[in-house]
Formats: sequence, C-alpha cells, structure tokens
Amino acid sequence: MADGCVLRAPAVVSDAGALTTMTRMVPEQARVDTGLVDARCAVGASLTWVALNLGIRATDEESA
Repeated sequence: MADGCVLRAPAVVSDAGALTTMTRMVPEQARVDTGLVDARCAVGASLTWVALNLGIRATDEESA
C-alpha cells in the first residue's frame, strides 16, 4: 500500500489474469515457483472473451 501497510492473505483472487498477477502484482519475495509462469509464457498471450447465449420466447409480432 502507498502508506507502507502490508496485507497478507492465504489466497489471491485477481481479475488481472494469472501471468500479470504473478509477475507484476505479487511481490517477488512472496512468489511461489509452481512452474505456472514458465508454462504460461510458453503458451503466449491470448484474448479475453465472454459468450452469452440468450433465448427469448416470443413471436416476431410480440417482440416488435
């Protein structure tokens, strides 16, 4: 934290992605070498996406 406060937790939930979280957000001294970073780097970057399947029960006339 900006004020020097340190927050510790047994687990981290991050929406930044595994590679970004482990290489840029977790302090180096707190990182655990699980091989995940090396494996992720070998795969390369990927795009984030979301799919939504939506079903509507209506006729053309009802939905107009």
